[in-house]
Amino acid sequence: ELRECPLARVRAADLSVTWYQRIMRLGSITVQSADENRLPVTWKHIKRPHEIHERLLRAISSAQSGPSA
Repeated sequence: ELRECPLARVRAADLSVTWYQRIMRLGSITVQSADENRLPVTWKHIKRPHEIHERLLRAISSAQSGPSA
């Protein structure tokens, strides 16, 4: 299944790590659109979840602040 959501339209990106994911150093990230009609997208069992989450948050922030001068 493929879904898309422009970074500028992301309302939240939440990191979750279950006990069994923690053992395997994995995690999941759920991305919620500002458009309430869109379903959230979850990336499951990703490697280095904290690093990926931080990168995603920076990209979202950059996209939402607009082009830099």
